[in-house]
Amino acid sequence: MTLVYFIRDFFFFIPVTILGWGKVLFRFLTYLYVHWSKLPILLKTSLVVFFFQLVFSTRPWFEYKIQFNEVDEILAVSSKVNLIFIFLSLVNFILLLTEFYFSKGMILTLQTIMGILFLFGYQSPTSLHVDFVNPSDYYFNSNFYIFATLHTIAFLLSVYIVFKKNI
Repeated sequence: MTLVYFIRDFFFFIPVTILGWGKVLFRFLTYLYVHWSKLPILLKTSLVVFFFQLVFSTRPWFEYKIQFNEVDEILAVSSKVNLIFIFLSLVNFILLLTEFYFSKGMILTLQTIMGILFLFGYQSPTSLHVDFVNPSDYYFNSNFYIFATLHTIAFLLSVYIVFKKNI
């Protein structure tokens, strides 16, 4: 009999859960809209660039081809240290949304660390990103170069934000 009560309660709490998460989503989107409307154009641009940097840090950066008899299969893989890039990008995005006194300096520091890791991985991909022995087995796809471009723009914006006094 208790199983019937559990199932009944489960179906009762589904709409309550959806309503609760809907309210949380609405409050978060309201906060973002209010925060967005207060920001100057430079910080809005930075927020968009940091968001897309976060998106492209989650995408696979390498592709390789496997040949099965007569069929060529192209597979995309992420970096071995992909979680580091995702974490640093997420922290930068969150720090840009907050207004702590140390946010701007931390953003520049984390962008610098990410840039050093990225350049080291570009120079020696087998030591940081992939486990392929032969460099001709894989190649960088467009996500890698888009992330590199977004990181460069984000780094330059963070340098400007740190040294600009009234932002």
